[in-house]
Amino acid sequence: MDRSDLRLLVPRRIRRVPADLVVVVALVFLTAVVVLAGRGFWTLARWGIGFCFLFFLPGYAVIAALFPESAGSDEDSSDGIIPRRIDGVERFVLSTAASLAVVPLIGYLVSYSPWGLDVVPALVSIGGFTVGCAIVAAIRRRSVPESERFSVPFGAFYETVSTGRTWTRPLNLVLVVSLVVASAGIVYTTTTPRPDERFTELYIGTKNGTGETVADAYPRNFTAGESQSLRVGIGNHEYERTNYTVVVLLQRVNGNEGARGGSHVTAQRQLDRFHVSVAGGKTAVENRSISPTMTGERLRLQFLLYRGAPPASPTPKNAYRRTHLWINVTG
Repeated sequence: MDRSDLRLLVPRRIRRVPADLVVVVALVFLTAVVVLAGRGFWTLARWGIGFCFLFFLPGYAVIAALFPESAGSDEDSSDGIIPRRIDGVERFVLSTAASLAVVPLIGYLVSYSPWGLDVVPALVSIGGFTVGCAIVAAIRRRSVPESERFSVPFGAFYETVSTGRTWTRPLNLVLVVSLVVASAGIVYTTTTPRPDERFTELYIGTKNGTGETVADAYPRNFTAGESQSLRVGIGNHEYERTNYTVVVLLQRVNGNEGARGGSHVTAQRQLDRFHVSVAGGKTAVENRSISPTMTGERLRLQFLLYRGAPPASPTPKNAYRRTHLWINVTG
């Protein structure tokens, strides 16, 4: 069975859709499946198809919608200056450039949506835009005479590969490879964080009237043995899921923390210790009940954050992050 016979197995309505646009739409749905499938075996596939999804498919669909005609001579110019038709290499270059322009704009708009810039909203927005442009491109091509429509020569490419013939325009190959390498460099520099960009945010808050966490109206006066509620927020910017431990200490301090002689802890009690696992790019807010066991004025309520398990003797010096409140505790 030759290729023409295999083509007859495809439904007629689908055969009427340009093959390259069918491939674009299929790759969009394949990207969604691979990305949502998780890590492990799919990790390498996620990188490969994700690169194509972000840096080629959206631009290709846009260029296909703008230029439905096949390559022609300069006489086909619409105004004598800007060509109305482009060849395959120009189409590839413009597709990559258009993707680099369109995708950041879509990401910027999605970041202000109620869903925020996350994996699923990004897949839906960029994928929907790509499929929409592919549909427009298919409609526009049908309005062009069949002899002038652009089409990807899959058959010619297959014959070239199967017969072992090499490309007759090596300069085009160099241009394509250069573009791929440059795009890969952009992907690497934008998606791989530097070590100094990894950090964790630790903060203390309280609940306001609407149930939101706010960083004000902290409780300053406590009664020994009675608890008050505080919210501990942990923002993970480590670009990977991280396990944290928070240790809460109540300390009696002599001296001023900002004074030249420093401060000295004369008594210390551990009030709380808890563990939390936070995904990369996410923030976890824990409601904790604080019940002081020492009395006095200007006691320091210290919150120490550790990645993983804390040392045997937690102190502000060996903590990864720390913050504190000054409180008064009556008996």
